[in-house]
Amino acid sequence: MYTQYFGLTEKPFSITPDPSFLFLSERHAEALAHLVYGVTESGGFIQLTGEVGTGKTTLTRCLLDRLPDTVDLAVVLNPRLTVPEFLAAIFSELGIESPGRDATTKELVDTLNEHLLESHATGRRTVLLVDEAQNLDSDVLEQLRLLTNLETTKEKLLQIILVGQPELRDTLARNDLRQLAQRITGRYHLENLNAEETISYVKHRMQIAGNHDEVFEPAALWEIHKLTGGSPRLTNVLCDRALLGAYSAESRSVSRELLRKAYAEIHGKDAPDSRKRERPRYGFPDTLFGPTFWRSAAAILVGLGLAGLMGWTLATWMSTAPAQNESANVQGADTLPPSLTTTDKRMSASLGSRSSGNPDESRQYESNLTGDTELRLERRLGASTSRGDTPTDSLISLSSLLNNPTINTSTDQSFRDLFGLWQRPTGFGGTAPCGWAAQHQLRCEFLVGSRRLISAINRPAILSLIDDAGQVHNAVAVQLDRDSVTLRIAGNEYEVSNADLARYWYGEFLVLWQPRDGVAELLLPNTRSNGVAWLRAVLARLDGQPPPRPNSSFFDEALRQRVTEFQRAHQLEADGIAGVQTLIALNTALRVSGTPLLKPYEQPLASSY
Repeated sequence: MYTQYFGLTEKPFSITPDPSFLFLSERHAEALAHLVYGVTESGGFIQLTGEVGTGKTTLTRCLLDRLPDTVDLAVVLNPRLTVPEFLAAIFSELGIESPGRDATTKELVDTLNEHLLESHATGRRTVLLVDEAQNLDSDVLEQLRLLTNLETTKEKLLQIILVGQPELRDTLARNDLRQLAQRITGRYHLENLNAEETISYVKHRMQIAGNHDEVFEPAALWEIHKLTGGSPRLTNVLCDRALLGAYSAESRSVSRELLRKAYAEIHGKDAPDSRKRERPRYGFPDTLFGPTFWRSAAAILVGLGLAGLMGWTLATWMSTAPAQNESANVQGADTLPPSLTTTDKRMSASLGSRSSGNPDESRQYESNLTGDTELRLERRLGASTSRGDTPTDSLISLSSLLNNPTINTSTDQSFRDLFGLWQRPTGFGGTAPCGWAAQHQLRCEFLVGSRRLISAINRPAILSLIDDAGQVHNAVAVQLDRDSVTLRIAGNEYEVSNADLARYWYGEFLVLWQPRDGVAELLLPNTRSNGVAWLRAVLARLDGQPPPRPNSSFFDEALRQRVTEFQRAHQLEADGIAGVQTLIALNTALRVSGTPLLKPYEQPLASSY
């Protein structure tokens, strides 16, 4: 219904496990790596668990698409079977002829063993994947353990992957199943997405379905995580209903209010108030100034004959504290995003007033903050520093730029500025900006992170900024300095302080990049592809080493360690997986002429690769 209205090629939030929509968060990428390891290395059991709706089935579907041609896979989706029925299901999946209708368990196992030996002799491997494994009976689990006894003198003939809900962990922890648990060579528990991953997840699925516009407003994106807890399945259901609601209301965007209405329609009750918090206690912990303290203090003071002094002290504090807090609220209220609670405002104003009273201490405090911690703390403190909104030297107040109606901070204008930096035509007209980028050999990448991530990628980036009124603006970061960022807005450049930027930027940004030799997919350890060969060649070139030997397309442990070293050197997540951020950093490190950078390289530009 709404697909054509939003320019979609298909529904982006279907709850069916479509591998083409797979979003590889850090957790999902690691889980997929565990599964790939399970089908490429010999061993006993691989265990993957996760709550309902965390994406386990989608990962297993993705695994099917990545299987080497030398692997035979048997998938059991309904494990509520007896031992003979379970073995019969394996026979059916592997195409093995059953020894007979009335065959005993021993005859079935012997037949399976013969088949596995024949497959092993021809260089093939066999993997058994059991979904919903928390429903397996104890006798079936015991039979699975016995199947791992089918082996040669050097390796197992059958690799078993158990996928299930958290109850599977409890089942395998039972004392009577300890022999099976000891044979599990890899365990991974899949968790829900965090707030930043949820935002990226929603945008990712919209892009895959063909829409590159910001249909979900920033406030709505944050609300999605609050209402779903980061569950991919619940996110799909909520976003699908919200898009339908926007279509019905003839709205081109999904607001926070529309999203909460969709939640109410799904659950039959109002959405919980995600902004409602417990009344603050002026920052004092209960363990220090709780009822027990006052009772003890009163008893001691009465015993010492100092009740009068206590009364005077308490009366003085009670008369001054409300006024101080009221003053703090007034000081910090106008500088905070609307989503912050009263507690946040009081903490922000209190800390802000202290920092402004001691500039040296404030600067020292800021210098000790790095990465995501810097972003979140500056945002939580409302960026109240000695600089504030007042321009010093060449710094411009970002608030004055965003509130100036004559300055164009639209998405289209930011894309024109960014295309200009890439020396690409800027007149994309009615074409979607990211579609226009693809026509000119560039790729859009939506990311959520900190200033450190932008610095690591080292590419000009469109920053999504939200002013005090909740309006969304866009600006292109074109230069990073230690204490400031240079923004390009409508062709003009302005330098703003890091603290000023942190007030309006919540971590969302977009970069353009040009995949080298068409390599833009995730590259995982223990996989084989042309992309892996490219990765190995690029790292060898960056290390000044000779080109690798031909047929070096397998992602082995040595390559994983080299990728990890590269990630650490470029302040990226050091997981050994060549994801989008790592590929962009590698792409930048090639020093290809025509690639705009936030900061120049110290070494000369390398020739094209």
